[in-house]
Amino acid sequence: MCRGKASMRGIIYKQLFVHAKPLPSSVSLAGATAIVTGSNGGIGFEASRQLLRLGVRHLILAVRSQSRGDTAAAKLREEYPESRRIEVAILDMADYGSINAFLQFCHRLEYVDYVILNAGLQNQTFRRCDKTGHEMAFQVNCLSTGLLALSLATIMKSKKRPNNADPPVLSVVGSDTMWLSRFQPTDQVSSYMDDP
Repeated sequence: MCRGKASMRGIIYKQLFVHAKPLPSSVSLAGATAIVTGSNGGIGFEASRQLLRLGVRHLILAVRSQSRGDTAAAKLREEYPESRRIEVAILDMADYGSINAFLQFCHRLEYVDYVILNAGLQNQTFRRCDKTGHEMAFQVNCLSTGLLALSLATIMKSKKRPNNADPPVLSVVGSDTMWLSRFQPTDQVSSYMDDP
């Protein structure tokens, strides 16, 4: 572990002074299909914008709200009018039925080249998911994200573009605040997380 990473000071330092190197100008995602969850705002929206800048042919904005997804898609279409296809798909990470419907949607895609699992939440108080009974952040950030990652990995493998040497890429977005956690369950993780 890097020294200082597990402190608020280390996180603030990285936010202010550590900058990612720019991508080489030769990077092109022309013709690719990409999915970004939680893409109607924040990191997901910016990731979607970058994918379009790099030439993605088909972008799927996976969001909970059709209206917010449509608003984000309209902004991206305005900014990138040359983009071939920007589509909104409904995905509620707190609902296994919604996840299964989204996976069926993904099965119908011709190719799936890139997936960024960005959807997540942080609660200040304990909140239980109505559909599953689990604590909401645990449900969305861990259980549902894990299910979606494993299921999409299988779909991506089956939807790999022929004659493409590059494998599909699946990324899960995390947070530096995980380094601040003092999480030390003495029992099963789900029992620990579901206890108010």
